[in-house]
Amino acid sequence: MKMKKAATALLALIGTALVAADACAAEDTEGFHFGGGVNVANDSNVFRTAPTDPAGATSVYLTTLYGLASFDRTYGQQHVFANVNFGRVLYSGGLSSYDYDSQTVDAGYRLGSWQRFNVGIEWVRSAAQVNFGDTLFKVPDVVTRDSLTVDVDQPVIGDWHLVANATGSFERYSDSLSNISSLDRFGGQVGVRYVPIYGNRIDLSFGQTRGRYPNGATTAFSDAGYRDRLADLSVSWRFSGSSRLDGHAGYLQRRNDTLTFRDFSGLSTDLTWVWAPTGKLTLTLSGSRVMGAAGDVEFLTASTKTWRLAPAWQATEKIKVEAALYRSVRDYFGQGLQLAPGVPLPAAAHIDTILGGSVTATWALLRWLTLSADLRSEHRDSNLAIWAYSDRIAGISVRIWL
Repeated sequence: MKMKKAATALLALIGTALVAADACAAEDTEGFHFGGGVNVANDSNVFRTAPTDPAGATSVYLTTLYGLASFDRTYGQQHVFANVNFGRVLYSGGLSSYDYDSQTVDAGYRLGSWQRFNVGIEWVRSAAQVNFGDTLFKVPDVVTRDSLTVDVDQPVIGDWHLVANATGSFERYSDSLSNISSLDRFGGQVGVRYVPIYGNRIDLSFGQTRGRYPNGATTAFSDAGYRDRLADLSVSWRFSGSSRLDGHAGYLQRRNDTLTFRDFSGLSTDLTWVWAPTGKLTLTLSGSRVMGAAGDVEFLTASTKTWRLAPAWQATEKIKVEAALYRSVRDYFGQGLQLAPGVPLPAAAHIDTILGGSVTATWALLRWLTLSADLRSEHRDSNLAIWAYSDRIAGISVRIWL
């Protein structure tokens, strides 16, 4: 029944797009675009069930219907942009209680240029089902994230700039049991930036963030909040028109209000190299070590080391093929339960190894019509059997963009 509804909606969407295309043919629509699409995918293990679970894996079809809108325009030294995606995700197999509304919003305003005072404000929102691989309770739980960032860049002497930013972010979980993980964060950074050539830069900054759990009483499982202090060095350098290197190294110290055994500090780094050996082939190689939240659950803290290779091939003017292969190792910490103030009940060591890959082919059939197909696979081994799983997702998409 849901597949019939999806097909009907797709036909209606295509019909509407054709009419709109004819109506707009004589108009100047530069800076504004709109459209929509449908994606149908089969997920072989939607709840990321462990092989040892007697219930077995649940395979479902996920149908996503969505609408798109984009605005991007420059007025002198002012730049205004907005990208919006609203949709509905439908589960097959009698799992309609898991259906949810998806959202992605990225909007902002910027004033100035890189040679002079520059100020910007940006709002980002997302709403999606939590990753069931990181939760024991496989219940409908949509996490909505909002962040608002203001940043300034003031040239001072030669190629040197003073930079600063302030960010407020909010996470809300729809499940009544998960909402103790709802989180408010407020923080900022100040630093210096060296810009020798436009497109290249080196940043050094220091900052602090305050996190607070508004729905979480201080118990053996939750805390009132935490405070982060960080120092950050980042580099973005283009060696030529075909080669670019982006790097980051930061030191993070977290201190929790009550559950002090969850305190941690350490180095987080990442390095990404992008190389385009030909006009049609691009290779992206990245490596990272990140300390902090693992997945969608803030209390699952880990040291995560990841390697990723992502080639992209522009086969023809209209056909593009992209792939990715990655390996990630998570070493969790701070997972004990509090027996007395600051004294945890020791927890078993928890280490996950994740191997995954994907292939996506995109065909721009017409200027306003794009077809795509993708195949993704992920396998997680763990020294704790309940966290292991294997999953494959195959999907096809149709998108209209006017």
